[in-house]
Amino acid sequence: MAPLTASDVHAVLELVGEAHHAETLDQFRASLLPAIQRVIPCDWISYNEVGADGTIHAALIDPIPDARLYAEWDKYALQNPIVAYYQETQDGRAYRFSDFVSRDELHALDLYQHVYGPMGVEYQLAVALPGPPDLTIGIALSNRSKDFTMRDRGVLDLARPHLIQAWRNVQLRAPALPVAEELRRRLAGLGLTAREAEILDLLMRGGSTASVAGELGISPRTLHKHSERIRTKLGVHTRAEAVAAAWAAVTA
Repeated sequence: MAPLTASDVHAVLELVGEAHHAETLDQFRASLLPAIQRVIPCDWISYNEVGADGTIHAALIDPIPDARLYAEWDKYALQNPIVAYYQETQDGRAYRFSDFVSRDELHALDLYQHVYGPMGVEYQLAVALPGPPDLTIGIALSNRSKDFTMRDRGVLDLARPHLIQAWRNVQLRAPALPVAEELRRRLAGLGLTAREAEILDLLMRGGSTASVAGELGISPRTLHKHSERIRTKLGVHTRAEAVAAAWAAVTA
């Protein structure tokens, strides 16, 4: 791997410093993406926190793609060659599509035909932060017409251990949630039913889909329907956005 220049190292230090200034997880997630883009320009950038059971705790992408592509991503995500390599090896260092497959091989994937092709994504660079054992934190940069360089890989690899430390520091500073009864009362004030407030309370405390459904004695499908209504009432599209909106409302 090509050595980084003094300018590259300085850019990484600025990126890490910005991450360490975040006071909340929402601030960390929101500030991290533009900070990375200033160091490695790209057409799209995404941030995901995924639990060991597949539960998505946070999902941000800029710019936001057509909502219809999300369902296709859920079906074919494991075809992503970088994701497949990480699943097999747990090697979270920065890699590109071109490190594993040719353009023709990429284009033959269902994932490309149903997601990346319609978006215009031809090149990707992704890294997994070395986080807790029950959580995978992934950052992916994508481009239309230009592949990422070995310098770009080196920048992400240099930054990754410092970024996870910033993430851990933010978690330690996070305010404690109110007790369940008080929290659910506040959530009901957002227009949620008692059941919806109960579900959102458990999701805010980090419960997975399976654990929340089990605790409430309902099926995951029923939980999904409740979650859809919660998101509609809060005017958001994902679980992470619902939790973030709830946090903002109950701590205001």
